Amino acid sequence: MGKAFLYGCATSAHQVEGGNINNDWWEFEQSGLIFDGSSSNPSCDHYHRYASDLDLLKGIGGNAYRFSIEWSRIQPVSSEFSQEEIDHYHQVLDALIKRGITPLITLHHFTNPLWLSKIGGWANPKLVDYFGQYVQKVVDEYGEKLNRSTGQTEPIYFVTLNEPSVYLLLGYLIEYWPPQKKSLIGLIKAFRNMSRAHKLAYEIIHKKLPNAKVSIAHHMSVLDPWRNNGLDNIAAKVYDWLWNQSFLNQVGDKLDYIGLNYYTRQRVAFPLKVFPTPGKEAGFAQWEIYPEGLLRILRRLKLYKLPVIITEYGMPQEANIAPEKYLEQGIAYLKQAMSEGIDVRGFFYWSLLDNFEWREGLSKRFGLYEVDYEN
Repeated sequence: MGKAFLYGCATSAHQVEGGNINNDWWEFEQSGLIFDGSSSNPSCDHYHRYASDLDLLKGIGGNAYRFSIEWSRIQPVSSEFSQEEIDHYHQVLDALIKRGITPLITLHHFTNPLWLSKIGGWANPKLVDYFGQYVQKVVDEYGEKLNRSTGQTEPIYFVTLNEPSVYLLLGYLIEYWPPQKKSLIGLIKAFRNMSRAHKLAYEIIHKKLPNAKVSIAHHMSVLDPWRNNGLDNIAAKVYDWLWNQSFLNQVGDKLDYIGLNYYTRQRVAFPLKVFPTPGKEAGFAQWEIYPEGLLRILRRLKLYKLPVIITEYGMPQEANIAPEKYLEQGIAYLKQAMSEGIDVRGFFYWSLLDNFEWREGLSKRFGLYEVDYEN
């Protein structure tokens, strides 16, 4: 694989594969809480169609693919790893290597094996060790293959956790996602355990793969005050620290790059009311179309003196802008950032395919390629 800027698309296992029935999200889906009544099975059937899907990525010039390994497939019960599922991801990696596409492997993208959710999920400190066992299995199984594909000279890319701040907010504060436990104590415990799990995974990966580059995929938003007054300015700064800085600062000594997921800007009013920019709402989650926010975030990340990989950037089809236009605008701001000396090493659009958008179901479409779910 050449030493190229990473340019491609991102997906996550549960959203595209279909058939992930041993995790907490599948259980959540069965409770009738998905807004459009759909489910993640079969979604895009990426589990069986990954080869032709990767051809689609290659066809638009992609040289990199961010995807996740589904923990609940690899370790369906606490005492057992599934060789059949391990072999499946070997086949996915083989397909990527054959096409000259660099993998960026996400180890945890929101879903937990059902057996882990039954013992308290991320609020249980035991999950840190279980995550370590899972990560060790992944690097033991795929490390040699990844080393060979890079000639042991080029980086091997990992994301340990996808959007921990999103997971904590939606799971432990507003009960929107599993585990639906409105608990500040639970959130604090999960925050600590997720940060410990990342650091443990970082050490495990580097011990086996010295040339690895490891990070989190951190969701950051531009958070501006609603009104130009003292209280709203303070509220915006407090929420900005909680959302954009707290987890990043917690794990900052164990990052080889910063994985950035950027979508939009929001306004903040005192005490901590967060809402879209009035009059500029753009559809799903009432996002504002604000591609220039990517440049604003990249400028502030320069302070960390780490390379940045944009691990997600996108806009749903229902927004008042064509996704390809939003992509063009994002690329323009990316180029501006790089011209200012900001060290950006990659860009992944969300997403390659329309897929299961969590609680919103299949009706929210983010794909560069449209999926006909009936066929």
